[in-house]
Amino acid sequence: MNRNEGKMAAGKKQSAGSRKVLVVDDDPQLREVLVEALSDQGYEVAAAESGEQALEILAREKIHVQLIDLQLPGINGIDLCRKLSDMDPVAQRIAMTAYVSVFNLVESREAGFDDYFVKPFTVQLILDSVEVAFGKVERWMQGR
Repeated sequence: MNRNEGKMAAGKKQSAGSRKVLVVDDDPQLREVLVEALSDQGYEVAAAESGEQALEILAREKIHVQLIDLQLPGINGIDLCRKLSDMDPVAQRIAMTAYVSVFNLVESREAGFDDYFVKPFTVQLILDSVEVAFGKVERWMQGR
């Protein structure tokens, strides 16, 4: 676990106005790039290298925007998304994958992913998607 992951994983409960992102990917280089890029934009970022670690983090705190790799060790991204959709239906989940297929796209949508990106992607594409996702979360939260 790098310095950002340890610091953020031990974070406190998220307030409704907090702009926190969870990055779940077993590739340490991609995880670090996303953590740094999102942090540079002012987001608070938690990171996990597995679905199990993501579940541990989300059991402690609410994080309404989640970037999830589909190919994870242990619980895969599709099954993780299904579990997380039950835990927090308001959260926005963005799938990331290097393995493209129509089946993965359809299965991702059915599992509850709100967006889908094929690796390699630009960091700006992710930053734009995260901003859109927070807009959706904020609209949902106003109705509560």
